[in-house]
Amino acid sequence: MSLNQTSVQVPECIICQDIFYQPVTLPCGHSYCRPCIKESLLNKPLCPVCRNPMIGNPDNLSINFTLQNIIEHHHSELYQQKVNSLQKKVNLGQQQTNNTNQEGNNQQKQEQKLENILLLKESKMKYLFPYTTVDVDLKYIDQLQQLLVQSSDKRVIILFEKNDEKVAAYCQILQIYNHDQINTQKKSSSIKCQVKVLSKASILDVKDVKINYNEATNLQQEQAQFQDQLNQNNQTNSQNEQAQSGTQQNQRIFQDGYTFKVANARVIEDQTIPQDQQVGLEEHAEFIIQIINEIVQNNGGLNMTTFQFQAFLQKQNFLPFLLHGYINSVGKVNEFCWIVCEIFNFNDQEKQRLWDTESIIQRLALIKQFIKKFEKIYNITSVFNIEAPGHSEHLTWIIFGIIAIIVIAQLCKEYFGVQFLNNF
Repeated sequence: MSLNQTSVQVPECIICQDIFYQPVTLPCGHSYCRPCIKESLLNKPLCPVCRNPMIGNPDNLSINFTLQNIIEHHHSELYQQKVNSLQKKVNLGQQQTNNTNQEGNNQQKQEQKLENILLLKESKMKYLFPYTTVDVDLKYIDQLQQLLVQSSDKRVIILFEKNDEKVAAYCQILQIYNHDQINTQKKSSSIKCQVKVLSKASILDVKDVKINYNEATNLQQEQAQFQDQLNQNNQTNSQNEQAQSGTQQNQRIFQDGYTFKVANARVIEDQTIPQDQQVGLEEHAEFIIQIINEIVQNNGGLNMTTFQFQAFLQKQNFLPFLLHGYINSVGKVNEFCWIVCEIFNFNDQEKQRLWDTESIIQRLALIKQFIKKFEKIYNITSVFNIEAPGHSEHLTWIIFGIIAIIVIAQLCKEYFGVQFLNNF
């Protein structure tokens, strides 16, 4: 490896064997050029050195500015040479892109692609509505917690097992409820999680990824050791602690031969609404809010409902719509529609129609049609998709009541000499 005037070793990417350009560091602690590792991960989402998984879109990898500053300070000439070389390739690519059809380019810009996203299956539901926060029962997958650690944003694609189509939901896992059981349970039917649904998605292809630690070559291991040593020599004490913690993460956290599934997909977006058709869209949504407020009033009003119901609305971020009563953008109308789809007890056929439509205008019309049947119903659990208080909640109140009776009986016996209960 070459040395510059300061006798500091040149930090090189093991993929291109050249100085780092836009260095990124994976969760396992190994660093690469951003363009190099992106191409590598798209081929196989594993770290080239330690073979631990790197799940998620490579475009979301953040630049390691600590390493970037070291390179620019100690190796400015070499770095500038690489920047100029890559810039020529970028300019050539832009010229080729400009020669393509403009209409095709516009369509491609609107299509958001999802690459190397961990694929999971839902065992019960047929659809998950965007903008909602829901509990799901995912088909059991070994070491799910460890896989999510290797994903920077914990985003997954959830496939509905009962559906034959490749329409799924793009979600972010917020919490695993029974994660303590994952490492001890050898066999389980499902894993209960709370997810934030980001969008509908169409699966393009699915591939199995198998971890084989023996694929890492000796040269790669030597390069990794050099990189770790370089980080220790050039970083401050606090940065050294971070580098050492990253090195500890390089341990093999999966069994050799472990296999998981990733998917490439595209986000399914609603049809673009022409400007002239957007007029009055917010007013239609606000009219539906008025109907919902009337339904809530019929059930005692928001202030008279149970804490469980208010927490339910707050969880879905629907309280602001009820309290403010107005919507000020098309984006908020879209969010409002999807949340309504989740919180109301629509039947399966109605939910399927709401899920299938890709037009906000049509979805608003369907909601207005479906919601009418709830106007004369005076039972919150029949109107909204909220569970009635369970037996455990009733049992708690019964226990409290018994304890209160016993305490009162004892006080009466002690202070007034009156005995209500025998043996007390």
